[in-house]
Amino acid sequence: MQDTADMIVQLVRVAGSLAAVLALLLGSLYGIRRWGHWMKRGGANEAIQVIAQHSFGPKHHLLLVQVQEEKLLVGVSPQGMHTLSAISGPHREALSKFDGD
Repeated sequence: MQDTADMIVQLVRVAGSLAAVLALLLGSLYGIRRWGHWMKRGGANEAIQVIAQHSFGPKHHLLLVQVQEEKLLVGVSPQGMHTLSAISGPHREALSKFDGD
């Protein structure tokens, strides 16, 4: 009878330890997600801002990016990112509706 009671006590300890480890992992995951979300928020003084994005599929996008005072059209694909064009002149004025210039 004593051996059965000892086994039950050990089983409860193991289950409690496992529950504590899982709770610690889940709590860490939750904290990392919240911290990561907070870190993604940019201030008003960011040097690089994505003004608009258009998706052509799961891995192909066009981005209108503002880097300080210059606007760039950037293509994103599995092969990499490529600057397609610098936006200036009358086209820049037409695009001002996207970012409130």
